[in-house]
Amino acid sequence: MAPIDEAIKDIKSRSLEEQWSYRGIAKKYGVARETLRRLHQEIQLPREEYKAQHRKISPHQERELVSYIEQL
Repeated sequence: MAPIDEAIKDIKSRSLEEQWSYRGIAKKYGVARETLRRLHQEIQLPREEYKAQHRKISPHQERELVSYIEQL
Protein backbone atom coordinates (compact mmCIF):
# COMPACT_ATOMS: atom_id res chain seq x y z
CA MET A 1 0.00 0.00 0.00
CA ALA A 2 1.33 3.46 -0.89
CA PRO A 3 2.22 5.79 1.99
CA ILE A 4 -0.49 8.28 0.97
CA ASP A 5 -3.11 5.51 1.11
CA GLU A 6 -1.86 4.43 4.53
CA ALA A 7 -2.05 8.03 5.76
CA ILE A 8 -5.66 8.41 4.55
CA LYS A 9 -6.57 5.08 6.13
CA ASP A 10 -5.01 6.31 9.39
CA ILE A 11 -7.10 9.50 9.30
CA LYS A 12 -10.31 7.61 8.57
CA SER A 13 -9.66 5.16 11.40
CA ARG A 14 -9.50 7.89 14.03
CA SER A 15 -12.53 8.75 16.15
CA LEU A 16 -14.18 12.15 15.85
CA GLU A 17 -13.09 13.11 19.38
CA GLU A 18 -9.45 12.28 18.74
CA GLN A 19 -7.24 15.25 17.89
CA TRP A 20 -4.89 14.98 14.92
CA SER A 21 -3.33 17.23 12.30
CA TYR A 22 -2.58 16.83 8.62
CA ARG A 23 0.95 18.02 9.34
CA GLY A 24 1.57 15.32 11.95
CA ILE A 25 0.16 12.49 9.86
CA ALA A 26 1.93 13.72 6.72
CA LYS A 27 5.22 13.76 8.61
CA LYS A 28 4.57 10.27 10.06
CA TYR A 29 4.04 8.76 6.58
CA GLY A 30 6.44 11.01 4.65
CA VAL A 31 3.83 12.50 2.33
CA ALA A 32 2.97 16.06 1.28
CA ARG A 33 0.55 17.72 3.70
CA GLU A 34 -1.48 19.50 1.01
CA THR A 35 -1.81 16.38 -1.12
CA LEU A 36 -2.97 14.45 1.93
CA ARG A 37 -5.51 17.15 2.76
CA ARG A 38 -6.87 17.31 -0.81
CA LEU A 39 -7.18 13.54 -1.12
CA HIS A 40 -8.78 13.16 2.32
CA GLN A 41 -11.29 15.93 1.64
CA GLU A 42 -11.85 14.40 -1.82
CA ILE A 43 -10.93 17.64 -3.57
CA GLN A 44 -8.38 15.77 -5.69
CA LEU A 45 -8.81 12.33 -7.23
CA PRO A 46 -6.17 9.67 -6.74
CA ARG A 47 -3.78 9.58 -9.71
CA GLU A 48 -5.02 6.24 -11.10
CA GLU A 49 -8.65 7.33 -10.90
CA TYR A 50 -7.83 10.64 -12.60
CA LYS A 51 -5.96 8.86 -15.38
CA ALA A 52 -8.85 6.42 -15.89
CA GLN A 53 -11.34 9.29 -16.27
CA HIS A 54 -9.16 11.16 -18.76
CA ARG A 55 -8.26 8.32 -21.12
CA LYS A 56 -8.72 9.00 -24.82
CA ILE A 57 -9.68 5.40 -25.56
CA SER A 58 -11.01 2.63 -23.34
CA PRO A 59 -8.79 -0.28 -22.23
CA HIS A 60 -10.77 -2.57 -24.56
CA GLN A 61 -10.18 -0.24 -27.51
CA GLU A 62 -6.50 -0.06 -26.61
CA ARG A 63 -6.17 -3.86 -26.61
CA GLU A 64 -7.97 -4.07 -29.96
CA LEU A 65 -5.67 -1.41 -31.43
CA VAL A 66 -2.55 -3.19 -30.18
CA SER A 67 -3.81 -6.46 -31.61
CA TYR A 68 -4.51 -4.80 -34.96
CA ILE A 69 -1.06 -3.18 -35.07
CA GLU A 70 0.66 -6.46 -34.20
CA GLN A 71 -1.09 -8.14 -37.14
CA LEU A 72 0.24 -5.59 -39.64
